[in-house]
Amino acid sequence: MVNWSQESVLVTGGTGSFGKKFAEIMLQEYHPHRLVIFSRDELKQHEMQESGFKHPSLRYFIGDVRDVDRLKRALNPINLYGATKLCAEKMFVQANAYAGTQDTRFSCARYGNVVGSRGSVIPIFIEQRKRGKITITDPRMTRFWLTLEHGVRFVISCLDQMHGGEIFVPKIPSMRLLDLAETIAPACEVECIGIRPGEKLHEVLVSDDESRNTLETEEMFVIQPVHPWWKSENWLHARRLPEGFRYSSDTNERWLTRSEFTAALPCGRRCCPTAARAWTMTTSRP
Repeated sequence: MVNWSQESVLVTGGTGSFGKKFAEIMLQEYHPHRLVIFSRDELKQHEMQESGFKHPSLRYFIGDVRDVDRLKRALNPINLYGATKLCAEKMFVQANAYAGTQDTRFSCARYGNVVGSRGSVIPIFIEQRKRGKITITDPRMTRFWLTLEHGVRFVISCLDQMHGGEIFVPKIPSMRLLDLAETIAPACEVECIGIRPGEKLHEVLVSDDESRNTLETEEMFVIQPVHPWWKSENWLHARRLPEGFRYSSDTNERWLTRSEFTAALPCGRRCCPTAARAWTMTTSRP
């Protein structure tokens, strides 16, 4: 188990939705020795401080992850929350080869769309609702969803269990984008505008190629590194996946109902007055 009171934690993109929720939970429940908020926007850092993030353990750093010298000045961590893009995942996993016998270890968390986060489709739908028309690219489109708090707590649990080199994928529900649009704006016209270049119909969090090196637990999938550098005691009771398995939003066993999705929205009943206040999973198919 991690002794957080002795650890330094760096959060890249620390003023975003995830970063702020991560900081909130870490400060309230885990009490790290030092929590660094690293981001490019001075205004957002100021707004974050003014909203109440003024804990003695907090440090604010202006910088960009592409600026190596600035990153070196900001780093003193044992644990580091990294980006989940494919390139960043590969760089982080491979970084374990350079760590060698040192104490530093690198792992990644990979998950779906965060309900109500900045940059998600939900604020767009809420804004479009004012004009009486919602646009979606394809009615067949599906995506994985999780709440902001679920994402934060998942990352924290991964930090406690990691050996180094793993990519952690939570088991989370799917929902069709058409159902999402009709839930947020039930009285609005829905216009299908066609898939944009590079856009996918469905989201894949574990590909069939990755599944050969993936273990399954009750709560998540653990993609192991192709070249492990140490033992995997934490995963002795995990199950291997069947040949050809892929974790995709269209073939997922867990699906959100409209009321469950509405209940997870940060704006709750203000977005959808008929919301049921619950967050549960269902195994029904769309």
